[in-house]
Amino acid sequence: MNEGETVSVHSGKFKSIISQLSKVDITFSDEVKALRLLSLLPTSWDTAVMSISNSAGNEKLKLENVTAMILGEEDRRLERGYTASSSSSGSALNMQ
Repeated sequence: MNEGETVSVHSGKFKSIISQLSKVDITFSDEVKALRLLSLLPTSWDTAVMSISNSAGNEKLKLENVTAMILGEEDRRLERGYTASSSSSGSALNMQ
């Protein structure tokens, strides 16, 4: 996911790729899909990724739950006026 791209767009692209792969008999467990989705988020999401990863405890992550959590985090960020933008030294979370 690129900085500034919405989670819903990113999630849609991800699910489309997963669907295309399944059509050629390449499948992944739900946990692997959830972890891959998290791993594709930009560095400005590192804290959220860690929280979501730890939220499962001893249970396996589920793609549906992870998607809901990152959409909720995006909504929270938007409500607070945060935007992700790239800077020359890396990614930063800026207030508008």
